[in-house]
Amino acid sequence: MRLASFVSKVQGPDWRRWLTTREAALAATEGSARALGLAGKIGRIAPGWKADIVMLDLDHPNWLPLNDAVNQLVHTEDGTAVASVMIGGRLVVDNRRVTTVDLDRLRDRVAAARERLAAANADYRRLYQALEPVVGSHCPGLARAPYHVHRYGARLE
Repeated sequence: MRLASFVSKVQGPDWRRWLTTREAALAATEGSARALGLAGKIGRIAPGWKADIVMLDLDHPNWLPLNDAVNQLVHTEDGTAVASVMIGGRLVVDNRRVTTVDLDRLRDRVAAARERLAAANADYRRLYQALEPVVGSHCPGLARAPYHVHRYGARLE
C-alpha cells in the first residue's frame, strides 16, 4: 500500500492525480480480491465474507497520536504493532505469540537440518574456500559480500 501510494506521486506535481491512502487501502483489500477472482467473497469485513483480521496495538508508536487510521495504516504501520491475527476465524497470533507453530520443535528441526546440510555440502564448502582467493583476485564482483555475508549480517559459515 505504501509503495503504491508513493509511486503514484512520481507521476508529477499535480496532487489530484496521486493515489489517496484510501484508494491504496481499497486496492490492497477489495482490489486484491478482484485480482484473485474472489470479489464478493474476501477483501472486506462484512457478513458472509471470509476475513483474515489483524489486530493492532494502538498504543504502539506507529499509531500515536491516532489521527487518520487509514493514512497511518498505509504510511506508518510496518508490522511491529501487530498484536493478534485471526485467519478464517482461527486465532493464529495471540498477543504477539504464534499459536500454530511449536517454536521449540521448529528450532530443533532447523538446527538438525542445518547440521545435515552442512555435512552434505562439506566437500563443496572446502572447494569454495580453496577457490575463494583465486575468484576474488580475478572477479571482485563475485567475491563481494553476498557470497561471504548473509544479507542480514550473519556470516554464512
